[in-house]
Amino acid sequence: MTKSIIRFKQGLVFAITDGYKTETRRLDGEPEYNVGDIVPISESYGAIYRTLEGEEQVAFYKRLKAELNIDQPEQHPGWDNKLYVRPSIMRYRIQFTKKRKHLLHDITDQECMREGIFHGPVGCHDENGNEGDYTWLNAFREKKPNGEIVAHMEYKVYTNPREAFFDLFDFAAGSHISKTNPRVTAYSFKLLPTVSYVAMSSQP
Repeated sequence: MTKSIIRFKQGLVFAITDGYKTETRRLDGEPEYNVGDIVPISESYGAIYRTLEGEEQVAFYKRLKAELNIDQPEQHPGWDNKLYVRPSIMRYRIQFTKKRKHLLHDITDQECMREGIFHGPVGCHDENGNEGDYTWLNAFREKKPNGEIVAHMEYKVYTNPREAFFDLFDFAAGSHISKTNPRVTAYSFKLLPTVSYVAMSSQP
């Protein structure tokens, strides 16, 4: 069954597509999914457009114009904000393969790594001089006054995967909720083949 949509921080989208992130934990009270559910990953239209090339980029733009019924998709709020996008236009989809509930602090080191924690890929110091072997990456785009979009990657380093994961969980939740050891639903998932907009445009 295909559900509406799921949101991740953009750095975690990269971790999913690169195969590092295969699990996600959601607080009780958030929308729940079932094993077998297929869910599109939310991305802004602009983020998708800027990473496509050639025929795929042209086909995606035409698809946007048709689905949104607008001549200039850049003027749609979904161009820069993933909160306003349609699931049917998203390029990445995941399918849930396992589901279980537990307290957040019961997560294992191995499960932390499957949440998108990296070990040693960015050196042992962050921009503040802190030392560590574990990290997670945050990606964001800054719009300059001249309209230019500049991409940034930032990270901090940690001494163990649990420390890194709890900080990542708090960043995604927008609070320091990990300290309260909340009850969560843990999902394992697999990434499905990427949508081809060229193929979509050839369908009747």
